[in-house]
Amino acid sequence: MLSPDDHATVRPAGGRPPARVLLVALEARHISSCRLPAAFAAAGAELAALAAPDSLMFRSRHIATRFPLEATLNARRLRARLERAVAAFAPDLLVPCDERTLWLMDHLAGEAGRAGLAALSPGLAACLARSLGRLDTLPDRIHKPLTQRLARDIGVRAPVDIPAATLEEARAAALQLGYPVVVKRPRSCGGSGVAICRTPEELDSIGARWMRRKSRWPRLKARLLERDWMTPPSQVSVQSYIEGRLAVSCAAAMAGRTLGVLTAVAERRTRDLLPADVLRYVARPDLVAASAALVAAFGASGFVSFDFLIDAEDRAWLLECNARPTPVLPFGARAGLDLAALLLAYLRAPADGEATTPRTVAEETRVALFPQAVMQGPPDAELRAIWQAVPWDEPELLRALLVELRLARQGEE
Repeated sequence: MLSPDDHATVRPAGGRPPARVLLVALEARHISSCRLPAAFAAAGAELAALAAPDSLMFRSRHIATRFPLEATLNARRLRARLERAVAAFAPDLLVPCDERTLWLMDHLAGEAGRAGLAALSPGLAACLARSLGRLDTLPDRIHKPLTQRLARDIGVRAPVDIPAATLEEARAAALQLGYPVVVKRPRSCGGSGVAICRTPEELDSIGARWMRRKSRWPRLKARLLERDWMTPPSQVSVQSYIEGRLAVSCAAAMAGRTLGVLTAVAERRTRDLLPADVLRYVARPDLVAASAALVAAFGASGFVSFDFLIDAEDRAWLLECNARPTPVLPFGARAGLDLAALLLAYLRAPADGEATTPRTVAEETRVALFPQAVMQGPPDAELRAIWQAVPWDEPELLRALLVELRLARQGEE
């Protein structure tokens, strides 16, 4: 049974009640999203979270209301818990914190009301529309090839990609594009589901794992148990490979209007396909323009993040969209742009009239993410010279992250 633990709420000056933000985290050990509560609390929000009882999200001292989530992948049960949390907390903004949550939102928005399934309650439907914008464009944000094709349609530079449903089609696509190629699953994230294939042998190895014919029974079983929303499409995308350095952006938006965009380049990555663990916030007007164009095409609300590659000619190529806050958001205030505060202020007092230029990075600064930056070992002198994003003011969360750090280092041994 749903039993939130309520704590005292601090009212902001002036008597106006704080914005209510519901964080939804289906991935219990998602390291970056557990830093979001502090960012929203600093912006003056009253926070609730729907997450597993052992979730890192619940280790944050800033969560005022907790909705424990049972261990299940059944879409009907997850929807019921979400409905009840939204009804009990009445959030102004719902924030999906990880890819699994986005997949569920996409499933609920697309399937509710069809094939005999009940429509979403008016409260949940309104909350999702207010928080995510146009729900019909969620697939374009979540499925990587759809994002890139939309980007090319609106003039945002993106690699050429060819869909492939079989290994034979993937081989033909690679020959057409020329090696090396990038093979990507439609719902890849965090470096998983993406492979750089430099030879036909590497492509065959990836294809043998990702594209082998499977029995129909697992998919039928997943559908019967209402877990098919977790089953990724079998088709892959074969893309041209672009040499470059990773850059990222995170936009705060409302109804397709971009309010602000944080932009940063990756100063360090453990491996080519992994996210950055050291970021340098820097003004990049080209990334701001591309992010705003995609936000407008999505009709998106909330937070939408993008990954880019910057090639040798300093041109940005869109790689993918992450339709949620990413690690660039919680520490943006150090670069002069607090996206959480910006969006919450807009929710409380929407601006009328003509759209204004999105706010951007005001000060270049470097941040070493914790514990990502030290997962390979203790920091060297160069890393110690960078500001470390350690949650010293959240002892319980810090202890939990140190456990994750120890497990990660053990896995590398």
